[in-house]
Formats: sequence, C-alpha cells, structure tokens
Amino acid sequence: MTQSRLTEFSALPTSLVIRRATDAYLALSFLYISLRALWDYRSGGNSWKQGDWLINNAGGEIRRGHFGSAIINISDFFGSSPLFIVVFIQIFVLLILFISFRLLVTSVSNPSISVLLLISPAIFTVFWVADPQGSLRKELLSFAGLSLCALAAMRDRKSVFWLGVSFLCVSFIAHEGMIFFVPTFFGILLISNFHQIAPKHTFAASLVVLSFSIGSFLFAINNSRISDITPICAELLDRGLNNTICDGAIKWLAFDSVEGILRIINYIKTENISGVLFAYVVALAPFFYLVRISKEPVRSAIVLVLSALPFVLLFFIAYDWGRWISFYIFSLTILTACALGNRKIQISQNPPIAHIIILVTISFIIVPKHTIGVQWGGVFRRVVEDFLLIFS
Repeated sequence: MTQSRLTEFSALPTSLVIRRATDAYLALSFLYISLRALWDYRSGGNSWKQGDWLINNAGGEIRRGHFGSAIINISDFFGSSPLFIVVFIQIFVLLILFISFRLLVTSVSNPSISVLLLISPAIFTVFWVADPQGSLRKELLSFAGLSLCALAAMRDRKSVFWLGVSFLCVSFIAHEGMIFFVPTFFGILLISNFHQIAPKHTFAASLVVLSFSIGSFLFAINNSRISDITPICAELLDRGLNNTICDGAIKWLAFDSVEGILRIINYIKTENISGVLFAYVVALAPFFYLVRISKEPVRSAIVLVLSALPFVLLFFIAYDWGRWISFYIFSLTILTACALGNRKIQISQNPPIAHIIILVTISFIIVPKHTIGVQWGGVFRRVVEDFLLIFS
C-alpha cells in the first residue's frame, strides 16, 4: 500500500467521526428549537415568535398583513387554531432549512471545514439555541429559501431552485425586512455559476425575486403603521388565542420608525456596545480562520466584507442587532459554502482538531443576544438552565 493510501486510510476514521458528530449536533439543534416551538404553543404563543406571523388585515391593509390573513384562512379551512398552523409551519420549514443547509455545507469535501461553517455563534444552529427568543422569526423563510437555492444551484436541480425562490418570495410578503437578502440571492447565482449553467432560469428567477421584493417594500412603506390594533387582535381572540399574543409585534404596528430609533438609543450603553462588538468578532472568528488558511485570502476577505453590506442599514432601524448579525453570518456562510464547493476558494491546509475544538467551545460560550449585547455562557448556559427548570 502506498504512503498516500496509508494516509487516506488513517484519515478516514477521523473524517467519519467529525461527520457523525456534525450530524448529531445538527439533529440536537433541530430538536431543541422544535421543542421550544411546541413549548410556545402550549404556553399560548409568543408575542414575537408567533405573534408576528399572525399580523393580519382585519383592521385594514397593513405590512405583513396578507401573510397573517392567509394563515387565518388556512386555520379556518381546517378548523384549527391559527397558532397551531403557525407552529406547524415553523417546524416544517425549520426541517427543510436544516436538511438543505446540512446538505450544502457538508458537500464541502473537508469535514473540518464544514464544522467551521456550522459553529459561528451567530449561525441559526447555535444562535437560536442560545437565545430562543430570537428564533423562528420570519427570516426562517428566507434562510430556507436561500439554502434551497444555493443547494440547487450547486447541484443543478432546477425544481429545487424554484422551490427556494418561492420560499424567498413568500418571506418578502411575510416581512418587508427580508428584502435585504436579495443581494445574497444574486451572490448565490454568481458564485455558484448558476447564471452560466441555467441562464434562462436565472433571468426568470431574478425578475420574480426583484418584483416581489420591490412590491413588498413599496407596500410596507405605504402601509407601515395602524393607529388601532384592536381589530387585528380581535381576529385572533375570536379564534381562542390569549390576548398576550398581541403584546409584541402586533402592538408594535402602532409605532413609527422614530420609536425604533429611540429604542436603539435607549439600548446603546457602554456595556451593551462593547459586548455586541466582542460577540460580533467571535461570530466572525471561524471565517477569519478560513481566510487565514485559504489559498485565496483576498477573495475570501472580499466575500466576508461584501456579505455584510446589505444589512448595515438594519442597525439604524431596529434594535435587534443580534438578529442582524445572524442575517450577515448566514449569508456569509451560504456564499462561502458555494465558493468552497466549486473551488473558487480553496484551503491550503487541514485545520488541526485542537483548533476546531477551541473554536467550537468559544462559539458555544460567547453568543450575541438577539437584541444588543452578549450572552455569556451561550448554549451551555441555556441548556443547563432549561435542564434545571425541567427538574426543579
């Protein structure tokens, strides 16, 4: 047996262990987030995590209202609770997201590099576990859509690609903020070379995505707030939901952008800013490491920087800074996976296991809050607290 074959043989068990550990980690993450969604359902719904999905047009046309009205119509058709329909959709789309994201990221030939793409503290597999209040918001739809688009573009699966486009367009209707993912969509088309593989599909999908995003933006601008949320809330109370479901996203419809800016100013304190900046750096640590070991460090750095630009404006609009960081990290992960998959970015060395363990540990301990600040203890603290709560 040649030396190269001996090397490949000796490396195989480690690769297999890493791959299985990765799958176990993703399965546990999915299970935890799903159980949290079921807990929300049993508790009568969360005013942000499910309440935002139930904004409706009962009081007149309002941004995000068409999506919530559609959910209410579906629930009436099946004779079910709107809250049940929301949680069912959340878990179903979450499953699609985890499967497509796993297939995309693990398609990178080096399992150690796949791990680096999965363990940033701001990626949903970590972030939504450490801070459940920031999980299952409507970016779930965009994440699933973009993951499907990227996976399909890399494998030339046109039907799956259009499924991803559909999810993305629905996310625009559901929440106008999702239009900030449009540059990520075009980045996928470019980096994956799908624009060359399927130019007609690329052109048609681009027109559809632009049309839906522009339409969503204009509708949101013209229907940004409502003076009385009572009809919106009554539509839900009449179907058995608790009035606390209206205390979050629905209540926020009565406020304007000035209130959002004032909330940012109120949250900006020295400890919050220093914490979120530190968490931001930690969130980028796996990607800094990838830049360092890349054969094309300049190209890798360009992807890192450009991925951030579409989301800068969000930091001046609302105080969910941790979520905005997670938007950026997700987009960066998707685009990096595409670049690694078609070898536009190549790795010069295999990361030592010790480096991977250190990065994983740090990522699980230092996690951004979904608002402004940092969660010390991260995933470990959250799991321990929930364990103690269950057995207390």
